[in-house]
Amino acid sequence: MKNILTKKQEKVLRVISDYINKNSCSPTISELCGLLNVRSSRTVTQYLDSLAQKNLIYRDKYVKRGISIIKKQSNDSGVDQIPVINSVDINYNYNGQNVFQNFSSNDFILVSKKIIENKNGNLVAIRANGNCMAEAGIFDGDIFLLEKNEQVKNDDRVLAIIDGLPTIKKITLAENSIIMNSNLENKNPIVMHSDFKILGKVFDVIKKQPEETEEKIPSSQIKVPIKFIS
Repeated sequence: MKNILTKKQEKVLRVISDYINKNSCSPTISELCGLLNVRSSRTVTQYLDSLAQKNLIYRDKYVKRGISIIKKQSNDSGVDQIPVINSVDINYNYNGQNVFQNFSSNDFILVSKKIIENKNGNLVAIRANGNCMAEAGIFDGDIFLLEKNEQVKNDDRVLAIIDGLPTIKKITLAENSIIMNSNLENKNPIVMHSDFKILGKVFDVIKKQPEETEEKIPSSQIKVPIKFIS
């Protein structure tokens, strides 16, 4: 069975979970070697690959502390947990490293399985910081769901890195180029040949819920009792 763990795999998973709970970050490969009393880093990476294949952890191989535990609800709950990262943590250099820099965050959201049933399972939720994605209708505090997949088609809305910054565009595939279209009618499309990176497809947006505010009474309407002193 795919999700049955060997005793060694169970130990590795427990060690990672304990380390994250204690230190608020994931262990490095060399630290895992010490914690597991294993000399070979290759042995540790094989354990991690097995756990990732069973969808129990996520591992970003380009990040030093890029291991996170995938927490799941029971199969009959109707919801799944998806890890949340902040848009300011997305950093891409054109060598393909540090795409999701702080992925080991323990922040998760619950999402209906109906929303993600046709996705490939490699999902992440991204919380917008600031209004740099406002032209896509995504504002500070909004969360958008991303399917990490570079295989895209016409009219897909994608998260892309352009000039080192994350942006959301609707794409059109052309010969030897990709056209990035803005949601704003008065903004010209961008034709890209290189120097960009598609990180995945945006398939849903969760708007930030307005905070409840206490109703304030104008000072002119406040009646203060007056006491006359004789």
